[in-house]
Amino acid sequence: MNFRVWMLWGVVGWFLLSSAAAQQSRQVPAYDKEQAKTVLDRSVFYLPLFGAVYREKFAAALPRHPGVRGLVIHNHGCGGMWGWETTVAQFYYREGFAVITPEFVTRDGNKLGCPGGTSEEMLKRAGERVLGVHGSLPGGFAGTLGRGGEGGNRATANRRPEDARRPGRLPNAVPATMPCAMTNTANDEVICRRRGAIGHITLNRPQALNALTTGMVRGIAAALDAWENDSDVKCVVVEGAGEKAFCAGGDIRLLWEQGTAGDHKAQLDFWREEYILNVRIKLYPKPYVAIVDGIVMGGGVGVSEHGSHKIAGDGFLYAMPEVGIGFFPDVGATYFLPRLEGKAGTYLALTGARAKAGDAVALGLADAHVARDRIAALVAALEAGEDVDAAIARFSSAAAPGPIVENSSVIDACFSGASVADILGRLDADASAFAQEAAKTMRTKSPTSMAIALRQMQIGGAMTIAEAMRTEFRIVSRICRGKDFYEGVRATIVDKDGKPVWSPARVEDVTPAMVDAYFAGLGEDELPVGEAVA
Repeated sequence: MNFRVWMLWGVVGWFLLSSAAAQQSRQVPAYDKEQAKTVLDRSVFYLPLFGAVYREKFAAALPRHPGVRGLVIHNHGCGGMWGWETTVAQFYYREGFAVITPEFVTRDGNKLGCPGGTSEEMLKRAGERVLGVHGSLPGGFAGTLGRGGEGGNRATANRRPEDARRPGRLPNAVPATMPCAMTNTANDEVICRRRGAIGHITLNRPQALNALTTGMVRGIAAALDAWENDSDVKCVVVEGAGEKAFCAGGDIRLLWEQGTAGDHKAQLDFWREEYILNVRIKLYPKPYVAIVDGIVMGGGVGVSEHGSHKIAGDGFLYAMPEVGIGFFPDVGATYFLPRLEGKAGTYLALTGARAKAGDAVALGLADAHVARDRIAALVAALEAGEDVDAAIARFSSAAAPGPIVENSSVIDACFSGASVADILGRLDADASAFAQEAAKTMRTKSPTSMAIALRQMQIGGAMTIAEAMRTEFRIVSRICRGKDFYEGVRATIVDKDGKPVWSPARVEDVTPAMVDAYFAGLGEDELPVGEAVA
């Protein structure tokens, strides 16, 4: 053997030793010893030439399975002829990676335990396994492994021995999803912990009003996956850190920067995962209690409003102000706003008006009001295993109705108009100060965004949550390539001049055909959510 072969032999040896240590520490079944021995007889270990093709293909499916640590493309199947490959693949499999056998290998599972079935099935099982077996793991990487021939990627030959001890350190790898942190540190954006009978999620970016990031979305999804099949977790409780906000939405500035740089893929990756999470929360089989005691906007509405139990604290302040930045009410607003009392949803969507606790409970945005000084006691009761409905009833209290309820007759009369222009006309004809203020506010918003929002309100009441979210993904896929969103964010957040130049500038110039285009299907790019009805 030449020096290069001996070096590769050493890397594989290091990997084997670390694999054995890792499996023993987690008390998982031993690997096939005869197969393991053959590692020492193999001197080739590097990425396959064609690995990138399959990596790209399967990585596109990872957002549908947030619990998956990473992706391993295993060219010969877990029971293939290459013993060292079998051992390495098994190590990754046990560590929570999805081990995928591409289509050109005709194997359907094997005696060593790597599952057969479709790639989607293998990804699903990997997501269930990583949290069900290990609880919480640091983020890994998706990569490939296998026998690639002389054309393979030789980067593996230069790996340090210590890298071999870290299953995520594969060359040319792409980041996998990050599970929710299980310990409380100052740097954790979202903290997920078992507390008695509850799974407790804390949105932990108080300096940014707990605005959502992709990592937070993935962390929440991973925690929900782990707790769904944990019989000790009776319900999930979600709160925001700090005194100001539950969650002020997504990181709009970042999304604006990505779009102005032409990186629409990064934008859509965030929205895709966020919307899938919204559906997940809506259909979650266990009680999901969102305790909102502060500002809740945009993405924050998405991780609270779809829960089975929505609690408004004294500081509750709701708004969906998206039409003011050239965007649209998303995160499921198509589904829940049309279901509010009267035309309140349309009013909130077209004006971006704020709602406090009293209005929220009266309209259906929240299920109950719990005073701030009683929230900790409510959480403690849930930790102790008290029935969710009984605990909320015990700690809730009445909240005075606000201006939305008080002006419901004006709202219902004016916001039942068939078009934005019709609604503005009705508001203009109403002499009340409330109507005049609503009309004034609407004339500062994006005409296109208001037309889109009104269409959402007109059709969303008959939609399932899955249908609504697919619709919103269609809209956002077009919005992010338009003009108004970037102009609205520029005027509101970047330059802060408060003078957006909308295109078109007038409500009358937004045609039905223009609106139709935002709602058209995406073909293969549709949001990958199921047809479950809720």
